[in-house]
Amino acid sequence: RPRITPNSGTNTELSISKVASTTKTEPGSSFSYDIAVANVSDDSAAEGVIVTDQIPQDLRVTDVTWPGQGDDSVFPNWETCEVTGQATGGYGGLLTCRLFGPLQPVGANAGASAAPTLTLAVTVNPSSTANIIKNIAVVDYHTFGDPTDQGRSAADATVVGAGLPVTGSVGMLPFAIGGVLALL
Repeated sequence: RPRITPNSGTNTELSISKVASTTKTEPGSSFSYDIAVANVSDDSAAEGVIVTDQIPQDLRVTDVTWPGQGDDSVFPNWETCEVTGQATGGYGGLLTCRLFGPLQPVGANAGASAAPTLTLAVTVNPSSTANIIKNIAVVDYHTFGDPTDQGRSAADATVVGAGLPVTGSVGMLPFAIGGVLALL
């Protein structure tokens, strides 16, 4: 579930939420995450907005999209958004998205107080044995016109994986069940 961590005392306060399209997954399957960032302050705009997301080694980002992508008339808009540092096969890495333009205070008529929602399409590594895949997104920012007044918020999303494969002798299972029943 998404959580918001307190900022570090800035005049501006941004919230971030991260929601997975599913609660359960399995090796080789695909799903998506939505990351939303909004200014929840009613008196200060935010700028220098950067979202980072350390992608778990069990996931490969196959696409990053948002409403207004590539449309110069959308403002503010994500200027750059890329995953770097992936392992072999494209798994893991660091997603970094930079917002062009400020996020206005809540209720301001001058502009948007929320950035376009990012959607990350991901695929689970076919050889994954993860029981839980936890993914945390972070937004860093500062108050408009004051780069020294910085803040940070984080949100996570957890998806339950298929887990470790069952090992051991299945042939002994009926005897074990029979033994337990005999004791009862």
